Amino acid sequence: MRIQLVCLTVLTFWLSGLDGRKVVKEVKFKKSPENATVEEDQRHLFHCNTERIKGCTRNQMKIKWFHNGIKLTKRGTNFKIKKHGTTLLFDNIKVENRGEYYCSVSCKSKKFIARGASPKAYLQVEVPVRFVEKPIDRHVTPGNLQITCSAFGIPAPKLTWLDINDTEITIQ
Repeated sequence: MRIQLVCLTVLTFWLSGLDGRKVVKEVKFKKSPENATVEEDQRHLFHCNTERIKGCTRNQMKIKWFHNGIKLTKRGTNFKIKKHGTTLLFDNIKVENRGEYYCSVSCKSKKFIARGASPKAYLQVEVPVRFVEKPIDRHVTPGNLQITCSAFGIPAPKLTWLDINDTEITIQ
């Protein structure tokens, strides 16, 4: 037997009727953005799907996406908003894409206006380790020696020096 679990996020929307009355309705998110850790240059999707708001048609529902509180355009250098706004698709994730994401849903019908936002999700971008400066093999004579090595990555790499027998060298 196969069981499918669905996580619903319930948010409360304030509905302002055109006659000035305020009505509270519950809107259920079937899918909202979730925290993710993605390696640089990979693909990633965020979703924003709600159950239908009674009295709203698909054309009346508007979904907007936000990154660190700033509204995203329909298309950016490495992302697209697709499927009536329900999907935010990244091709080639970059470090500058890390941060907080959420979607905003609104509906304007003849009887009311509904607005609300999904829970926020954080996108962490990891960068594989790259050598910035590699050590160079040298023939040396006894005495002082300076060897340089530096690397970059997110999270920051820890450099360890090893001797010819793969024994860790303690640097003082």
